[in-house]
Amino acid sequence: MSMIRENYRLQSDRRQFGGLMMILGFCAIIQPLGGIVSSFGPDGALTTDPSEIPFWGMIAAFCLFTNGVVAVIIGYMSTVHDWSHRYLTAFSVLIIQTAFIPYITDMTAVGKGATASLEEQQFIPSDYEPTETDVKFVGAMGILGIATYGFAFVGAISFMAFCLHAYNTGTPEQRSGAYFEGRMGLYSFILALGGLAQLMLGAYCRVKFDNAVYREGIVHVAMFFVSYPTISMCVGLIQVFTGIWGVFRSVGYHSGPNDYYYQIILTAQWVAVLTLQVVAQIAYAPEGELALAAPTVAAMSLGINLMPAFLDQKMRTLPAQFDANYSALPTHRDVKELSESGSMPSGVTADEVAMPEIPETSVDEEPNMSMNMIAEIEV
Repeated sequence: MSMIRENYRLQSDRRQFGGLMMILGFCAIIQPLGGIVSSFGPDGALTTDPSEIPFWGMIAAFCLFTNGVVAVIIGYMSTVHDWSHRYLTAFSVLIIQTAFIPYITDMTAVGKGATASLEEQQFIPSDYEPTETDVKFVGAMGILGIATYGFAFVGAISFMAFCLHAYNTGTPEQRSGAYFEGRMGLYSFILALGGLAQLMLGAYCRVKFDNAVYREGIVHVAMFFVSYPTISMCVGLIQVFTGIWGVFRSVGYHSGPNDYYYQIILTAQWVAVLTLQVVAQIAYAPEGELALAAPTVAAMSLGINLMPAFLDQKMRTLPAQFDANYSALPTHRDVKELSESGSMPSGVTADEVAMPEIPETSVDEEPNMSMNMIAEIEV
């Protein structure tokens, strides 16, 4: 399905969804890349036994990688070439469900690690003399973190794919402001829940182990790394605050289309996640042993930070319900013909939709025409 010249809004929305799908797809490629590369190394995969979690971790890595490649291709075609097809987006919607496998596998691995003996557990350095309760609590926060970050990330790609599919099947009116408003509340709640997990983990570590810097090793589980407990608490608190704020905005507590304060705060939050949660916390690991985890965590965190901002913008700037003519903006010539024939759609005036006339210029004057005017002349 290619865009005709009149469908400016339709074209703009499709490019928007496609562009975000391409970015998220690239992040999906980055996350499992280390595991895939190691599987093809001289030592091969960690295990080929289907009863072992690492085997399914390898399968899950390929699933996420495949979804990322498909998302990048579909997003690129929609953004750059204004082309997409309902069969292609239907295929994407179908296979994107397999992208949950890596996170389910990770939660299983963390759950198994939380029940390991104190000598075998890998969440808390033994120098801190952790108890079984400590290990289980850290594991629980890790599972909650994977659930929220994973759902937000896969949900973000899936969301863009479903939106593109709706446009490809001729039902763009389903993606009105009311639709985004409902999803805004959901993703904001997920953001708050993910922040709560990090906040509680940081607070627990600060009380149980040390309140300064962990010089004997980092407490780490899933995407959470605690070398400075206070940093974990601060980043988690910011996410809880913005998540709760987003829930309130989803039910109408905002100032309309020009209310950009939430966007600014979410931008600051994302920068804090990259610099504090990812760089500062992981960088303190001795000899850079966890440095390879930084790109994965940064890529995985995009969904949970991006979606509330995106949904908030769409929710505030789109009509609650689309009318039949919303996705197609007629040209000035179309408006003139409709107006003269008395066939203007109900409730629409020529002044509301007409494009500017081409100004008259003398022979000596250089025409000053916009791209829309040039397109009108070419017709």
